[in-house]
Amino acid sequence: MIVRVAKGLLLAADGFIAGGATAKGDFMNRPGHMRATLIAACLGVAMIGASPAMAAEDADAEAEAVEEEISEADEAAAAAIAEARANISLTNAWTRATPGNATNAAVYLRIGNIGEEAERLIGVRSEMSERVMIHSGGGQMAQIESLDIPGEDAIAFEPNGNHIMLMDLRSPLLEEDSFLVQLEFETGGSQTVSVQVLAANAVGPTALGAANTPDATSEEEE
Repeated sequence: MIVRVAKGLLLAADGFIAGGATAKGDFMNRPGHMRATLIAACLGVAMIGASPAMAAEDADAEAEAVEEEISEADEAAAAAIAEARANISLTNAWTRATPGNATNAAVYLRIGNIGEEAERLIGVRSEMSERVMIHSGGGQMAQIESLDIPGEDAIAFEPNGNHIMLMDLRSPLLEEDSFLVQLEFETGGSQTVSVQVLAANAVGPTALGAANTPDATSEEEE
């Protein structure tokens, strides 16, 4: 835009010089000097006139660059979450049937991580109980805030070991029923697993299938 304005002013300046040169000895009236002076003046006027437009164009360009950076960052984050989610498998989730007066129950499952990077379980929840916690094993059964899942490895939640604790059950757990538990991972986000209710004296999910995933859950519910 500056170039267009300057060209227009220079054309006008050339016409002025051609018609206004006078005495040969008058330095200020020499065409060469006058043209140089007017060139500088034209450029100055063009710059002044173009400054607001240039500022607006620069602001728009900067805004577009920021939007592109944000978009690229969002895409990278989404890709990282999708990859981490695909690396996690939830299998053989089960619990025991409870008597009518029971208020708590433990949920067991296997969490596998085929990725190279470790993942972290940071939360659990279920509509079956008021409170849901991650408990460590070792006899103390203490609540823990998170649990690391090493890369290319798996963690087993099992009796006398790590488990998910359902506190203040909303209703008894009946054999052959199932319910959903949602696990929250630091990188992979939320994943839902269907928990099978086995007999009150069950010791493990020997009758369950291999993979217990949200997709499998949808098929079972249908």
